[in-house]
Amino acid sequence: MKKNIVLILLLLVVLGGVSFLAWRAYLLPWLTQDTVTIAVVGPMSGPDKVYGEAILKGIRLYLETSQAQDALQHKTIDLQIFDDRSDVRTAVEVATHIAEETNSVLVLGHEYSSTSFAAGKVYKRAGIPAITGTATAESVTEDNDWYFRTIPTNKFQADFTANYIKYALQRDAVSIIFENGDYGASLAASFEQTAQKLDLTIVRKWEFNPDDATLETHLQRIITNIQSLDDPGVLFFATYETNAAKIITAIHRPDNPHTIIGADALSDDLIIKALQAYPREQETPGYYSDGIYVVTPLFIDVASESAQTFRRAYRAKYYEDPSWDAAYYYDAAAVAIAAIAQSDLQGEDYIHSNRRKIRQALTKFYHPDNAVKGATGNIYFDNNGNVRRPFAIGKYEHQIFLPAFTQYQTLSDVSNQMTNFFDLALTGDVILANGQMMRQVQIVRTGIAIHDITQVDLSQGLYTIDCSLWFRFQGDLDVANLTFADAVSPVHLDSPILDQQDGDTTTQIYRFTATFKHNLLFHAYPFDWHTLPIRFHHTTLTRDQLIYVPDVVPPPASLQAQMDANASHILDLPGWQIIDISSYQDAISKVSTLGNPKYFHQEHQIIYSQISVHVDIQRETLTFALKQFAPLLLMILVAGAALGFPSDYIGVRTLLVLLALIATAAYHISVLIRLPVAYLTPLEYALFGVYVVLALEMLTVTSMYAFYRRKLTLVQAIYLFQPLSDKIKVALSRKMRKHRYKKPGQIILRQGERGDSLFVIIQGEVAVWVRFKDGTFLEIARMHAGDFLGEMALLTDEKRNATIISTTPVFLGEITKADILPLLKRHPQMLQTMSEVLARRMIQREVEKGQSVDEDARFAEIIDKISQTFKGTDTQASDT
Repeated sequence: MKKNIVLILLLLVVLGGVSFLAWRAYLLPWLTQDTVTIAVVGPMSGPDKVYGEAILKGIRLYLETSQAQDALQHKTIDLQIFDDRSDVRTAVEVATHIAEETNSVLVLGHEYSSTSFAAGKVYKRAGIPAITGTATAESVTEDNDWYFRTIPTNKFQADFTANYIKYALQRDAVSIIFENGDYGASLAASFEQTAQKLDLTIVRKWEFNPDDATLETHLQRIITNIQSLDDPGVLFFATYETNAAKIITAIHRPDNPHTIIGADALSDDLIIKALQAYPREQETPGYYSDGIYVVTPLFIDVASESAQTFRRAYRAKYYEDPSWDAAYYYDAAAVAIAAIAQSDLQGEDYIHSNRRKIRQALTKFYHPDNAVKGATGNIYFDNNGNVRRPFAIGKYEHQIFLPAFTQYQTLSDVSNQMTNFFDLALTGDVILANGQMMRQVQIVRTGIAIHDITQVDLSQGLYTIDCSLWFRFQGDLDVANLTFADAVSPVHLDSPILDQQDGDTTTQIYRFTATFKHNLLFHAYPFDWHTLPIRFHHTTLTRDQLIYVPDVVPPPASLQAQMDANASHILDLPGWQIIDISSYQDAISKVSTLGNPKYFHQEHQIIYSQISVHVDIQRETLTFALKQFAPLLLMILVAGAALGFPSDYIGVRTLLVLLALIATAAYHISVLIRLPVAYLTPLEYALFGVYVVLALEMLTVTSMYAFYRRKLTLVQAIYLFQPLSDKIKVALSRKMRKHRYKKPGQIILRQGERGDSLFVIIQGEVAVWVRFKDGTFLEIARMHAGDFLGEMALLTDEKRNATIISTTPVFLGEITKADILPLLKRHPQMLQTMSEVLARRMIQREVEKGQSVDEDARFAEIIDKISQTFKGTDTQASDT
C-alpha cells in the first residue's frame, strides 16, 4: 500500500513539473504580453480623410505580417488614432495631448509638411520619436533629431527632377512655378540650386501665395507671362493640384504643347481630378492632361519585388490598389516595429525612458547593412533622419498614369555593376542626385493578343499558343530578344509585322506560335480551373537596365480589330472556357558570376524583369462533374441494393458489395492513369468516401447476418416453434422486432393487460412479479437471455398473468400475432402444431404445480380456445 502511495506521489510531482514548464514556456508569456502604444496622426476627417484612411491601411497591413509578429514576439501593439484635420493648430494640440497625456512611445504621422513641422516642435520638446511617411519638406527633420521619415525629401525630389529634365528629357531650359509655403518654396529653392549646377537655364520663376486674397490676379499674371514667351522651357510645377490646373488649362496650346512636369503633390491622379472640372477634359479625356509628367514617390509597376509583394497583399486585404501614402506608412510601421523590437522597453512608469530607447534604436538604422526591409526597398536614415531613394516619373496618356519610358534606380555597388561608369555618367545614364548614385533604366510597355490556344494536353501541361506581342518604348532597344520560361523549345521572334514611330515612341508587333509546358495543378478536380502562363524576360538586359511593364493602353487599331473578331473562339478545348487573361510584371532571379572573379564560388543573383501573362481557363463544371461522380453513385446504389435482400441472403448481399468495391477500385485506377498526380483531388476524396461507405455496408451486412443468426437460434430454442420447419423458423426470425429497455425498473409487461405477442430475452435480465387477490406482490422468478415469455397471449389473446420488470438494461425480441398470421395462411398445419405444443406445455405446468387436471378435457379446451382466437383469420387456406 505504501509503495503505491509513493508511486502516485512521484507521478504527481512529475506531472506538476511538466505542467509548470508548459505554463512557463507557453501560457505565461501569453498571459503577460506587454502592450506597446503607438499614436497614429493624420487627416481622419474632412476633405483629406482619404489620406488618413490610406495611412491606417498601410500601418495595419504591416502589423499583420509575419515579420511584425516575429519581431514583436510577446508584445502587442495598441494603435491610438488621432485626427489633425490637416490643420496646423489642431496638429499642435493633438501632439501636445499625445506627448503629455498618453502612453504612446512613438508617433506615426503627419500627412503634410506644415502639420509635421508644427507638431515636430512639440515632439522634440517632449522627447517622443515620430516617423512620417509623406511629409517631404526639409524643415520637418532639420534641427529635430526626434523626427524621421521614410520618404525622400523635397531637396532629393528637386535634385532628381532637375537631373531627369537634363538627362532623360534632354532639355536645357526650365521655368519654375511654385507656391510659397513650406512645400513649394523648399522644392523651388532646391530645384534652382541643382539646375544651376547642371547648367540648366532658368528662363523664369513665378511664385504665388494660395491664401492671398489677390490669388486670381497673381495667377493671371503668371499665365500672361508664360503665354508671352516663345519657349519657357520645361514648366516645373511645385504646387498643389487646384492652382496647377488653373494655369495648365489657360496656357494649353494644342498645336505646340508645353512640356510640363509636376512635383509629387500632383500624383495619385490629383491633377487629373482637378482637370476633370473643366469641360474640355471631360469631353475629350486627355485634352489638357496628355503628356504631363509627374514625379511620384512610388510607381509600383517599376518598383522592386518587395513593392509587388506589398501590392498583392494590399489588394488581397482591401480589394483596391494602394496609394504611395499607404506604402510609405507601411514602411514607417516596419521601421517602428523594428525599433521597438530592438529596445528593452519597461512598463508604463518608464514612458520617457522607453521613448528615448526607441529613438536611439531608430538612429541605428543608418546603413544598408542594418536597414529595415519595407515595401519601397531597404530603409535606412542619414544624419538628418531622412532616406535617400529615387523617385519615379509617370506620364499621363488619356488620363491614365503610365510610367515614363525612362526611370532611374539606385546604384548600390558601382564598381561591380558596371565597368564604364564614367562614360555612362557623361551621357546621363548615371546621375548623382543629393549624393545618391542612380542608373537610367528603360521601360518597355508590352501587351499580348492571343489568337489561338490549341493542342492542349492538361495531364501533361502542354499547350500551343498563337499570339502577337506588342512593345512600346523609346530609344534604340532590342526589345524582342526574349527568353520564354515555359517554352518547350527556344522561341525566336522574327521581324516585326508592325514597326511604327509616333514622335519619340516606337511601337512594334511580333507574331509567333510556340508550345509551352507548365506544371498544372489538379487540386480541385473535377471542379478545377487552370492557368496557362506565358512568361518572358529579356535575354541579356537585367532589371537595372530594362523593365517590362504591362501596357494598359489599347494596341494598334489593326491588332485590336483582330482581337475583337477572334475573342469568342480562342481556346480549342471542348468543355473548357477562358475566364480571364491578365498580365503583370514581376522579377526572375538567376545565378551567375558574369565572369567576375569576385563572384567565383558564390551564388551571385542576376535579376531580370519578367512579364507573366496568365490565361485562366475553367471547366464547364456541371456536366463533366456529373459524369465523374455518376459511377460513384452507381456503386453506392448497387451496394445499397444488397440491403434490400433478407438478412439470411448473406451470399447475395456480400457479392453485391464486393462487386461495387471491385468496380470502384477499377474506376479509381482509371482516374489515376489519366490524372497522374501525387496529391489527392476532390474526386479521390469522393472515392475514398465510397470505400468507407462500402466498408460500412459490408460491416452492416455481416452484423445483420450475425444478428439474424442469433434471432434464429432464439426462435429455434422456443418450445412453441421447435416442431416447425426450418423455413418457417427463418421467416419468424425475420419478423422479430427489437426492443430496448435501457434502465432497470422499467415495466415491460403488466399483469392483467391483454397482449398478442411473445417476447424473447436476447440480452439482460427481468423479474417476474405476480399480484395476488389480496393485493400483495411477489417476485416468483428471474428470466435471462434465451428465455421467453407471453406465449399464451400470442395464441389465445389472454391477459398477461404476471408483471415483467427489467432488473438490468434489457434487449428483447418480439413476435406478434400479426407476424404469424401470414405464415398461418401459407402453412395451415402450423397452427395445429403450435396449439398442440402449447396445450401439452400448459398441462405439464399445471400438473407440476400439483393441480388435478383432466388432461384430455384440458387439452381439448386449450385447442378450442386457440381455434376461437384465430377464427375468421383465413388460417385454413390451402398451402401455397
